[in-house]
Amino acid sequence: MNRTNSKTNDLARDSASNSLENSISNHLMNDDNETNTQQDASSAENFAMSDEMMELVAQRFRILSDPMRLKILHQLQTGEKSVTELVDLTQASQPNVSKHLSTLRTHGLVRRRQQGNMALFSIAAPFIFELCETVCDSMRKEWQQRSDLLGTLE
Repeated sequence: MNRTNSKTNDLARDSASNSLENSISNHLMNDDNETNTQQDASSAENFAMSDEMMELVAQRFRILSDPMRLKILHQLQTGEKSVTELVDLTQASQPNVSKHLSTLRTHGLVRRRQQGNMALFSIAAPFIFELCETVCDSMRKEWQQRSDLLGTLE
């Protein structure tokens, strides 16, 4: 009984997660011009997220909080790769890369394609790179400000 409830909860969470992911992805991909951006901003302000949706967003950030997963995503940004290629590029063990690919795939961030006896992985959620670019730009600005401040203190 407990196992059935757990599976039902997992299915409901995954369904809600996929719906939220599609919503976020569509939102990020549809801001091609300033008018759309302004409309999206006003609709985002009016969008009240439930506690369940907030948890799904937090879950997505937890998935992205692992440095190895970010390395894998970064390597996949240039195109489809096999596990062996990702092992070589990330300098991680095959079991470690496979474990993280499984997590990324379960949460809809990468997709898997079988070619003969080789599994090839690619990005399933390209909006991730917009998010990463935003964070990286913010970090660059912060480090530049720190560097500038240290330069004035000397």
